[in-house]
Amino acid sequence: MADPLSITASVITVAGLAYSSGKMLYQAISDIHDAPETFIHLKTDVETLYETIHSLQQELEKKDTDASLSEAQKSNLREIKPTLQACRNACDAFKGKIDRLMRHSKDAHISLRDRLKLHFQEKEIGAFQARLGSYKSTLTIALDFSTFKTASENLDATKGLETKIEDVTARLTGQMQGLQIGLQAILDANAESRGLVEADPHCQLTETQQSEVLHTIEQQSIVLSHCYWACMATLEETTKATGHTYKYVKASNQARLLMGDLGNVKGGALHTFSNIEVEGGWVVAGNMAGESAKDFFK
Repeated sequence: MADPLSITASVITVAGLAYSSGKMLYQAISDIHDAPETFIHLKTDVETLYETIHSLQQELEKKDTDASLSEAQKSNLREIKPTLQACRNACDAFKGKIDRLMRHSKDAHISLRDRLKLHFQEKEIGAFQARLGSYKSTLTIALDFSTFKTASENLDATKGLETKIEDVTARLTGQMQGLQIGLQAILDANAESRGLVEADPHCQLTETQQSEVLHTIEQQSIVLSHCYWACMATLEETTKATGHTYKYVKASNQARLLMGDLGNVKGGALHTFSNIEVEGGWVVAGNMAGESAKDFFK
């Protein structure tokens, strides 16, 4: 039986709750007869998400304790836990929205009034799908990483995982930047509209509406940062086997650069170096003993 205080046990628990929420949302969408096409696509995304969560839960249950995990895997799970909680919250909130939208319909047959409201939700559904996509991609990486005993066991699989991480982190970074831009735009627009409120009281968000929007953006930014750091924890482990790529480096004006590892680090031989320019500086590419590094940087 898993230690209830372990990160493995806590993630398994949260994964179980997130799985249940995802499955209930999937069922709620499935129960809508003649649903708009956007809901059909959403149902597929939700199904893929909760299946990924369930697979991760099952894989962690095999491990039972934290003892079989590397430090990088533990770091990954610490970031995955809030990601799973965000999945649960998002699915619960969206199911609640569907229940409210369908309150005028009977036996899952959509009334004309509710059908119109469902069609007007397309933009919101698109944003929701993007959120679920980020969560699913991060959880897929966690699932792949949880099956690694050592990153060097299968170098091709490790490199493939790194490619996934690069794609996901690029997407996450773009989304986080987009949220920050959106946040600043809301703050700027609200500040500019204050002078127009007397002429048109409806041109400004109410304090409650603004607070809700800002809170939503802030919470989503936090979750995306957990997704990002979960991926980076995985990357830290995989690069021990695949090495790093150093290119377009220039050392000049007495600069001293070390590209590689201190000491005899496994995987260091796989580092690659290209387009290195040295003009009046010193560069060491590869491994360097700790004592030598001290003298090198004096």
